[in-house]
Amino acid sequence: MTTIHFVIPFYGRDQLLFDTITSALQLDRDDWMLTVIDDCNPATGAAEHVHQLGDPRLRYIRNDCNLGAGGNLYRSLLLGAGSGARYVTCLGADDLLLPNYIDVVDRAFRQHPDAIIVQPGVKVIDEHSRPIAPLADWVKGLTAWSARRRGEISGEAAVASLLRGNWSYLPSLAFRREVIGRTRERAGVDAISDLSHTIDMLMEGGSLALPPDVAFRYRRHAANHSSTRARTGLRFEEEKRYYREVGAELRCRGWHRAARAADRHLMSRLHEVVAKVRARR
Repeated sequence: MTTIHFVIPFYGRDQLLFDTITSALQLDRDDWMLTVIDDCNPATGAAEHVHQLGDPRLRYIRNDCNLGAGGNLYRSLLLGAGSGARYVTCLGADDLLLPNYIDVVDRAFRQHPDAIIVQPGVKVIDEHSRPIAPLADWVKGLTAWSARRRGEISGEAAVASLLRGNWSYLPSLAFRREVIGRTRERAGVDAISDLSHTIDMLMEGGSLALPPDVAFRYRRHAANHSSTRARTGLRFEEEKRYYREVGAELRCRGWHRAARAADRHLMSRLHEVVAKVRARR
């Protein structure tokens, strides 16, 4: 059985995607498969690149029409869930796996039988693959400290923690295949669709395990999707819409602490203030 299916929702720069694929080829284990889902990227050589590599574990799919970031992410999750692999990772088209990724994730799932999601340790890099420590990721580390110290969180505590400040790195997350059906595509929240899928899954039970081993490199650069939407302000409008929606759902469930965290969405509001200050400079 294939242990993990990496699905890459792709709309971006070819070379960064090629580097991501190379990082998969350098994994310590070979019990994986990888699918690129091209969201109608113009003038891309991705199909040819995958074909030239000649590795049967690699596959390329091109959407018939552009689904947008949120739509293509959701399609990627569903495709991974239907593949028969034990776990699914929606890998960013500009991020890098470290060779130990499968070992770290697989061991964490075995050590935490209730875990439905695993986030390994993550290091942040820039567009040239150099280690960086931006303010946003310093804040993520601070808000994640309590969860990482415990090593596993679940239920309302997990949901509230993520809603106070989204400290997760979706492209690094590995999901148990069978829980992906718990989530749905939410309209108008592209900028925060990664968080919405994670919250949907955790609301129905199971835990998020956080092994300390660094196994992933998350690339942060000015051209990526979240950075672009933050500069235009669209990101924050979508976040407010999502927090209102999920807050109402949480109150119906009786998870009032998590609902209050959604109402406050403190880190999101702080991010918006910082973005506005930078825009004025």
